[in-house]
Amino acid sequence: MNFEFSHAYPSDQASLDIFKDKWASSMPAESGLVGGTLDHFNDARVPWADSILKLRGKRILELGPYEAYNTYQFEKAGAVHVTAIESSIENFLKCLVIKNIFDLNAKFLHGDFEIYEPDVLFDIVWASGVLYHLVKPVEFLERIAPWSNNVFLWTQYFDASILGPSHGGSGNFNAANDKVVTFRGRDIRLHWRSYMENADATNFSGGSEQYSYWLELDDIMLIFREMGFASITMGINNPHHPPGPACFFVAQR
Repeated sequence: MNFEFSHAYPSDQASLDIFKDKWASSMPAESGLVGGTLDHFNDARVPWADSILKLRGKRILELGPYEAYNTYQFEKAGAVHVTAIESSIENFLKCLVIKNIFDLNAKFLHGDFEIYEPDVLFDIVWASGVLYHLVKPVEFLERIAPWSNNVFLWTQYFDASILGPSHGGSGNFNAANDKVVTFRGRDIRLHWRSYMENADATNFSGGSEQYSYWLELDDIMLIFREMGFASITMGINNPHHPPGPACFFVAQR
């Protein structure tokens, strides 16, 4: 038999230590608990979105909760319900640890949100840090569009003036592997990016494949507008974000 048991004193810290040295997020300071080093539980994107979407009383679908820090913030802001979908086995279990420690009401589902078919509409779809990890990003945006009239998106995007080879861009991109898809009569270029440089990461937060396709920002905006999201409120657009250009915004019908 190869069962593992703990001889630690029963505590919340003992449950966090199941994934010792694998947490990216530091725990809320008031909890006194030890996790990672990044201040994710104070993510400034949530209060910014709250100022626009008013999270109190809302039903939120969260895609890729990672370590459930935004889930925690949603409940602190008064969201009435959160359904969160996580495909990574380890990150799903981390979410359950956070749910247990902080007594969250959220429902965590394990599986692939790219094939999810909700039977209810949500007040908000929260898609933070997922678009640029996907192999079919355009299909993903089309898929989530009917699920809510309000979408929050944080994503990295491709900018040839920064990431292109003629500008000393990232070696993780290979234009020879790019492809073009058609969206409502317009050609959209998908920029191939390898994940192999992160293959041995202890807390990998990328996609399920060894590569993904990045969209250009203008194309992301076009897709949302074509799908009926007439109002797009940009939070921060930072072309010089170190891992690659990034932005977050709220799209509303």
